[in-house]
Amino acid sequence: MQLKIIPQKDIPDYKQALLEFHDPENKRPQEYWKSLRYSSYIVAAFEDEKIIGASRIITDFYMCAMIFDVLVHPDHRKQGIGGKIMERTVEFCRENHIKNVSLVTDPSYEWLPDFYKKFGFEIDNLKGVYMILGR
Repeated sequence: MQLKIIPQKDIPDYKQALLEFHDPENKRPQEYWKSLRYSSYIVAAFEDEKIIGASRIITDFYMCAMIFDVLVHPDHRKQGIGGKIMERTVEFCRENHIKNVSLVTDPSYEWLPDFYKKFGFEIDNLKGVYMILGR
């Protein structure tokens, strides 16, 4: 597995691979492409030329960043790939001195808060059902 950070300007070069990963049944390619294309960065896990996991970062490149769609292909789950993607995503934000990094979790996945806590995030109930990277 290889991790790549894809900056916004290079995202179109990966369009087909990204759409195959995010929308494998080709149900809403235009909607998926719009959200992917306007991401600031995508952290993608590759096996050969195929994307097997990814996260998206949207940022103002200084003050704030949001992490979206931390996903791993079902055939590659339970192998630590999601953890490696999150580790690299957080590391990238820290390397770029982004002050506030946050993400929103899906409450139907009760295990997610514990997963994100491993990377320094904490629950911030004052601001809703999302977590914010430890200050």
